[in-house]
Amino acid sequence: MQRGLVLTMVAATLAGVGGVVAVDVFTTVDPTVVAQYRSVIAAAVLVPIAHWRRMTMTAGRLPQLALFGAVIAALTITFYWSIDRLGVGPGVTLQFTASVPVLGWLRFAQGRAVPTKTWVAAAFAVAGTAVMLRAWDIDSLDPLGLMAGIGSMLLYATYLLFGEHLGRRLPDLTIISYGFAVSALIWVVVIPPSIIDAPAIVWIQIGWVGVMATAVPFLLMVMALSRVDSGSVGVVATLEPVVAAVTAWVFLGQSLTPLQVIGGSMVIGSLIVVQRTVATTMLPSTPALAAIWRMGCSSARYRIWTPICSSSRSTLNPASFACARSSATPPPGTMPSSTAARVACSASSTRAFFSFISVSVAAP
Repeated sequence: MQRGLVLTMVAATLAGVGGVVAVDVFTTVDPTVVAQYRSVIAAAVLVPIAHWRRMTMTAGRLPQLALFGAVIAALTITFYWSIDRLGVGPGVTLQFTASVPVLGWLRFAQGRAVPTKTWVAAAFAVAGTAVMLRAWDIDSLDPLGLMAGIGSMLLYATYLLFGEHLGRRLPDLTIISYGFAVSALIWVVVIPPSIIDAPAIVWIQIGWVGVMATAVPFLLMVMALSRVDSGSVGVVATLEPVVAAVTAWVFLGQSLTPLQVIGGSMVIGSLIVVQRTVATTMLPSTPALAAIWRMGCSSARYRIWTPICSSSRSTLNPASFACARSSATPPPGTMPSSTAARVACSASSTRAFFSFISVSVAAP
């Protein structure tokens, strides 16, 4: 199976289990407060890891990353509004119809080929989700809830397309760490942070939701978007409500009707179709390679210049930096192989040249 689809399935499984845990937390803590905590916890986990791995360079795309974070924050808000006013079934179903507009954008806006089987799989996945969650089970059609649901769907589609766009240009960890940093900042501004009075078990559940149901799944989803088209990822992501329903059936004792089993089977069938039709070749990703090259080169310069900067005889001028870079070889494994080969070749040529001119050979 294509690796990107496997990553999406793991992300959907973790998010589905986390959804059941979050519903249990909602009995004690307000959902908007849980949403704030999950964003803050995810940012607190991802940002230090990105800094430790030297993946905080944005390659001039900070505004796009900030917009991506705003999309994540708005997606969470509209999703909670929709399930609060329409119910869980209609709200979740509306969000997961995003795979259809994503496929439409890929086909008609970007001119990319979308197999017919993928369209059919998307339709079956949406229908299966609706059946699984009993999307028709709604007392009254709330206009604000419907608008929030449509907004959630459009924002989820934007998240998938934007994630695919950034995933071809920046490292996955950079994208998601900046995204949640901005999302957490927005949540802190919208809702002033406060320490809730809750039992220890609730704090453990909130921590699980923040890390295993938010940080890890979102990171895996971005990793998948850099390997597979966003339309296929959107279809496979419909596995999340199926996992949530099965988890609630196993651990919470909630029953599954035969109709819901049929809906879950439709979703699983659509995943099999997508797995067999998804293209295993990716579009040219020269910008992504360029970003990797820039990051590797910057990391190598830092390691090469450190002895020069820490030396007591260092003059800290550009000439000494250039000399250090041209005459030193970076440590193994600190940069991409192509860049390492180029820098090593340059350093080797420089040393060979100076060795040649420094040897004095007497004329015969």
